[in-house]
Amino acid sequence: FYVLPKGGIRNMFVKTRVNATLQASPYYTNMMGKDKAGSVMVKKFKKADAAFVGAQKDTEMISFVADILIIDEYNFCNKQQVKHARKRLGHSGVKIEKNISTPTVKGVGVDTKLKTTDHKHWMQKCSHCGHQQIIDFFKNIVHDQEGTLIGMSNNTADVGVWCVKCHKEMDRLSDGEYVAMNTDKIDKDVTGIQIPAFASPKKTVKEIWDEYRESRFNSYQLQLWYNNDLGLSYTAEGANISKAILDECTAEYTIGDVTYGLGEVISAGI
Repeated sequence: FYVLPKGGIRNMFVKTRVNATLQASPYYTNMMGKDKAGSVMVKKFKKADAAFVGAQKDTEMISFVADILIIDEYNFCNKQQVKHARKRLGHSGVKIEKNISTPTVKGVGVDTKLKTTDHKHWMQKCSHCGHQQIIDFFKNIVHDQEGTLIGMSNNTADVGVWCVKCHKEMDRLSDGEYVAMNTDKIDKDVTGIQIPAFASPKKTVKEIWDEYRESRFNSYQLQLWYNNDLGLSYTAEGANISKAILDECTAEYTIGDVTYGLGEVISAGI
């Protein structure tokens, strides 16, 4: 049971991603039998069905029994409909759920979910000193928040990635491993993986750096850069009310001398 934020996004996803993959694979095509294409909503593979729905209507969330639930772009899905989608696993003996999303602001969606998991980060070892580390844009690529470069690559025309310990150049596309950062996770049956922004060979580090330089003084563009280029949640200063802001407002306030009469109610509107 594959859930996407809206029906229109579902249609585009199935037509451009799913159908293209099925048509390119004789193995999948043979599994589908006579119904080679299937509908936009349901694909049949021998005795198994794959349903693709938009998280908008209750009617799309009923009458389907699933073993695996995949919620794509979790942060952008209607959370009430997501609750309905989870009901599709009710009669399954497998019950596998996967929540996938580009992050948005801190404390929302997958950012909150990751905190209840083992939160695995992609770790790489420096080939020179053996130090294992997460590739951090501000530690391995630039000096500071202003975007001062540590240095260009000695091997390519791209921006270099440098070890935080020995300061020698690293290969960001070399072998690595996912390592759990949260060993005291709440739910032992749930694992969380944060896919690194620098894992794709299709985008150079210089492109990521250039986009940072262009967006660092615009809070909206900076959030998009953090979310899409670094794969990190981000809340711009002043973008929302945090617990810290509320804590700073606390004081020993009093209502003063108030005479309560029968039926009188004192209230504060916020």
